[in-house]
Amino acid sequence: MFEGSTYGAVDTTVCPGDLLLLYSDGITEATDRSDEEYGAERMRDHVLQPQACAESILADVRNFANGEGLHDDATVIFVKA
Repeated sequence: MFEGSTYGAVDTTVCPGDLLLLYSDGITEATDRSDEEYGAERMRDHVLQPQACAESILADVRNFANGEGLHDDATVIFVKA
């Protein structure tokens, strides 16, 4: 993606009951009107709720931004095994 960058690969096994969450920095770096970031801790707290899914994460981030809009990409991949 970036000239001179190197990337690796990792294999993992997703077992029943596991959760795999991939997201872009536009999620955790979304800000509210006071310029506070959504952050990884708020993301973790939301993901641990039983009803959590990709749509609920995006809705929570948009609600947090409170009309400020998202200033970066907002990608979420949420897999419950």
